[in-house]
Amino acid sequence: MQSGRVVRGIGGTGLTLTLALALGCSGAEELPVYEGELRMFSVDHADGTHRMGYGLRTADGQSFELAFEGEPSVKPGDHVIVQAQPADALASGQPGQVGERLQVRSLEVVKSESDLVTSRDALVNGTPRTVRVAILPLVFPGTTARIDVNTARQRLDTVSAYYKELSYGAWTVQGDALAPLNLAKPANCNLDTIANAARAAARAAGRDLSVYAHVGFVIPNNPGFTDCACGLAWVGRPPAAGNSFGDGSLYTCTDPNAFAHEFGHGFGLGHASTARCGTGSAYKPNPYSSCPPDEYGNAFNTMGGGLGHMNAFQKSTMLWLDKCNNVRVSRDATYDLVPIQSASNGIQSLQIPTGDTVDGRPLYFWVEYRNPALASFNAGPGGAPEVNTGVHVDVAQDFRSDGGNRNPLLLDLAPNYPNTHRDPRLTSGRTFQDPNGRVSISVVSQSADKASVRVTFPGGGSGTNTCSDGSLPGGGTAPGPQPGSVVRLAAQHSGKCMDVPGSNLGSGTQLQQWSCNGTNAQAFRLQAAAGGAFNLVNVNSGKCLDISNSSTDDFGIVQQWDCNGTNAQAFRLTSSGGGYSLANVNSGKCVDVQSASIDDGAKLVQYSCHGGTNQSWNLR
Repeated sequence: MQSGRVVRGIGGTGLTLTLALALGCSGAEELPVYEGELRMFSVDHADGTHRMGYGLRTADGQSFELAFEGEPSVKPGDHVIVQAQPADALASGQPGQVGERLQVRSLEVVKSESDLVTSRDALVNGTPRTVRVAILPLVFPGTTARIDVNTARQRLDTVSAYYKELSYGAWTVQGDALAPLNLAKPANCNLDTIANAARAAARAAGRDLSVYAHVGFVIPNNPGFTDCACGLAWVGRPPAAGNSFGDGSLYTCTDPNAFAHEFGHGFGLGHASTARCGTGSAYKPNPYSSCPPDEYGNAFNTMGGGLGHMNAFQKSTMLWLDKCNNVRVSRDATYDLVPIQSASNGIQSLQIPTGDTVDGRPLYFWVEYRNPALASFNAGPGGAPEVNTGVHVDVAQDFRSDGGNRNPLLLDLAPNYPNTHRDPRLTSGRTFQDPNGRVSISVVSQSADKASVRVTFPGGGSGTNTCSDGSLPGGGTAPGPQPGSVVRLAAQHSGKCMDVPGSNLGSGTQLQQWSCNGTNAQAFRLQAAAGGAFNLVNVNSGKCLDISNSSTDDFGIVQQWDCNGTNAQAFRLTSSGGGYSLANVNSGKCVDVQSASIDDGAKLVQYSCHGGTNQSWNLR
């Protein structure tokens, strides 16, 4: 065994030691091992180019940029151990970094440690929320501040008013315009190099920056660097997908939209893009590859190109649209949509399956009605404000998804589909037909306060149209499980979803609970079985939920197995505590999250039914 392994940022856990020893004995090339919190960052350049990637922050405050071969199966906030080697530096034309680049050779996700969790603060769904932020101008020797306190105050006032309006009054972004801070010139323009130096200098001067969820550090004039970006931010996770803030951003641009945009990244939002499908085509299957996105193309939205209202997908993932503001539509219906700019208890968006996926996650058409006359913040192409009413349609994942490409794509639904996105509205009397014939979306009529939108499917569709909270549009509760419907089952005690680990396709894989992520490994089709029971068929693997070896004992393993029609694969779904219990027909015992654990990876077993919340499942 070689004992000279370099382990960076290790917090001293037993798991870490085990991994390091195992790697040391493997006979593989010795590479440094790093441990810390996985984070996502976004770099925005003044010329409209960008890049996004993953970073690692260790317990001792070091930051590294991680280079992967392909998209990793991880999410921001995961506590990870990576084996890596120094990667090639970025080309000089790609400014904006968070730290030294590492090429990842292996990665393992472990349980988060409390001392590694930074700037994480639970968000209360649907209730008022105050978020403290700050703008801090920096001054290096021989430089001057790029923004003065009065201008910073004006920017923060604009940003605060913007998020107050977009959240329908729920969010207060409370900003402090701080006096310029003098510090020695950092070694480079990496985000955490500067942020860590600034935080240390502030502490030495008796200024506590830890009271802020997010701090915007402004690079001085003529800093002596050539690799500083217009804006660079750590990306958080939005309220519907995990609740964390990216705690810092870096600026050379100081207009109001720059701060609103990078703060948006910190709150967990990606860019607002457009689908460039070519003249005469509004949509193509698998749009993220077949319609090359224009990253900042949505000029109506601050996460695109202007200080205007975000779209329905983004407002849902921030939980500013909640309850029955959003309806998931899978069968024919007509709904009146209240404008997205208005605070309302009515329906404001429709989420309609496209039948396509991105990064293994289902995609939806997100339909909203916009009336810019109802808003103070409007933006549009060429810097002109949005002025006309009409329906916008974006393509995006489910709003609860916590991974994969989360940038919504705005479709250009102007007549003849010009693909300029200067006026992408679908207006009264017109219909958008999915090119594969899977759904039609028609605007029946529109007025200042609503648009009537009709959705039709071949054969009328299937399943039940339900609100985001599981209720029925117009009031009432959903009619219960329906044969043929695809559901996700979330344990009431943890809020986490029934999941096939690693999207495994093999029989005998024990199921677990895992943070809901929108993948097909967490989607199950209900098929009618005898006596009103159901078989639960995993959409990803095509295999059935099954009690191993037809066990009738407590702690019998809940697994997936080739569907065989036995009672070991039949379950009665019975209303229980606001959700449903899943009682196996063969054993009479209930599907149970073992030990009522709230952790990712907790195993599913069968156990005597007792009505506990770890045996009650919400259908989504």
